[in-house]
Amino acid sequence: MHKFELGGEVVPSLVEAPVKRLGRWYTVELNDVGRVEEVRNKLLRGLKRIDGCGLPGKLKVWYLKFGLMPRVLWPLMMYDIAIGHVERMEVVVSGFVRRWLGVPRCLTNIAFYGQGGKLQFPLSSLTEEFKVVRVREFMMTYLEKSSHRLWAFIALFFIYLFILVENLTLIGLIVLEKQLHQPVYIFLSNLAMIDIVGISATVPRVLYSLVVTNKISFPICVAQVFFLHFYGTTQIYLFALMSIDRYIAIRCPLRYNVLMTNSRTHKVNVLMMSSVMLMVLGFVILLLRLKFCEQKLLPNSFCSHVGLFKLACDDTTFNNVYGTVVTLLNTGVSLVVIAWSYVCILWACLRQRQRSDGVNKAVHTCVTHFISLLHL
Repeated sequence: MHKFELGGEVVPSLVEAPVKRLGRWYTVELNDVGRVEEVRNKLLRGLKRIDGCGLPGKLKVWYLKFGLMPRVLWPLMMYDIAIGHVERMEVVVSGFVRRWLGVPRCLTNIAFYGQGGKLQFPLSSLTEEFKVVRVREFMMTYLEKSSHRLWAFIALFFIYLFILVENLTLIGLIVLEKQLHQPVYIFLSNLAMIDIVGISATVPRVLYSLVVTNKISFPICVAQVFFLHFYGTTQIYLFALMSIDRYIAIRCPLRYNVLMTNSRTHKVNVLMMSSVMLMVLGFVILLLRLKFCEQKLLPNSFCSHVGLFKLACDDTTFNNVYGTVVTLLNTGVSLVVIAWSYVCILWACLRQRQRSDGVNKAVHTCVTHFISLLHL
């Protein structure tokens, strides 16, 4: 058999030694039959070790839930293990837990692990946890069955390419042209960068779904939620900042260069994006605490906070309240600031002595921003 070498060192084959990749071991059999016994032995050793320690029963259950269970669930998620094997492991776990808590054997698993009654144990069964991690392996985005997927892929690809080139060209011009190093163009370049973030978070994944598969892993889905909400919130904040910038330019033209310096503009952008990032992290944290049911079909072709938490089995009140409050505050405050700024701009321009010049100045200042606002 030919031996492969890398840097003078012989690379062993699967026959000689198993290979580990991304936390999963691959053997010469190329199946997961032997992993069932390995996981069962690991679980049994852990249970016996907990049982032999001198801790009270409640602390033993606590260590089982937060110490041993995550270690067992990881291989259950990585390998293709049938649920029947997991149910037999659960019988062993339930026997130890009943002995630690002094619960009679006649108490069924439904009463023991059920969450619908008034008397609830702070436990979840191994089978339910197994279903949760399996559901979290992937979601499925919604795509209508159509024979025109290839044409949709081509059209969407060229639209994405056009928007990408357009925004990159705008950013390049603002960076290279020194005359454009002004607050209004700094905000405009940031808006172009955010557009790239937003479209890159959705369109490539939709293109992949059109030609390959509409399955998406849970971590990628959560990452898409983060970037989508970051894009939407940052965009409307940038429009509000641009309207304030134009108001200062019209209202205080002689003090504009003192009030709106490039350094101050960069600081405002960093502060705004940092606050948006913290708000959006709240969506991610609230999603990660949820357990998901068997239903895995998302209502859209992309992942959103609302679309994802509606698939959860847990109580989603916090997700609903947090999402509603953050959306109303961000959208409401930003739109009020934008409307107030442009009303003041129009009023200041129209009060000038030369009315025609005032109207032209107002139109020149506001029309481009109004066109940009139509994208919201």
